[in-house]
Amino acid sequence: MMETEDSTNDQAMSDTENPPLGDYDVGYGKPPRRSQFKKGNSGNPNGRPKVRNDLSGLLAEAFDEQIRTTSGGVEKNVSKTRALMSALLNKALKGDRRALRSWTKLAVRTGNLEPLPDFRDHIPVITMTADEMTQIREHPERRDQLVDQAEEREFKRRAETLERARRAGYR
Repeated sequence: MMETEDSTNDQAMSDTENPPLGDYDVGYGKPPRRSQFKKGNSGNPNGRPKVRNDLSGLLAEAFDEQIRTTSGGVEKNVSKTRALMSALLNKALKGDRRALRSWTKLAVRTGNLEPLPDFRDHIPVITMTADEMTQIREHPERRDQLVDQAEEREFKRRAETLERARRAGYR
């Protein structure tokens, strides 16, 4: 007899929580009305995502994909673009000249780095003999004098080279 009382109590509780809505049957393919979409509201408000079949779209999708990386012992999800840039920068920091050149070009192109002026014609390359280097090590107070002498010698050599090139028809 207790079983029947419990079942009637359960029945009474479910009737108060979910009152019957007329002749609508709830079942497979027929959710309760309260959980159905309201009129005018879609279950997919943004619609189906656009499919990009062009090359730039496919590349953008590929670079936007997330991958799992470990940095400093911490695992995290990052885009392939961020992982690629991080790997390029790490190689550049380790001394890889190609990576440094690529990173610098990207940074200049994106406006994150000002291009450096070309100083090759303005900064003299000073050639010093082993004897002059030894003198600088032994007598640091004479360093400026020895460097000035080497610069003067280098300027004369460059001037002579430019004059020979001018006479030969260059520039």
